[in-house]
Amino acid sequence: MAFDEAATVFKDPKAISIFDPDHSEIEDRWVAMGISEKGRLLIVMHTFREESEDAVTIRVISSRQTTKHETASYGEPT
Repeated sequence: MAFDEAATVFKDPKAISIFDPDHSEIEDRWVAMGISEKGRLLIVMHTFREESEDAVTIRVISSRQTTKHETASYGEPT
């Protein structure tokens, strides 16, 4: 999955991002799920870096398409 496509997941108004404690030994890592600009439902592993009080940079670590189970859970109320 291309990083430029993965970054578009964060424009999805229904995208969710949850903390990933299992992979946060060195830095806080997060897992997002959302629809890319190409219409694919993706899982994106990422970090947040606070650049200033008003700006945050998102660094994409990796991405992949969702599994059938993950796809079924997309958009369900939490």
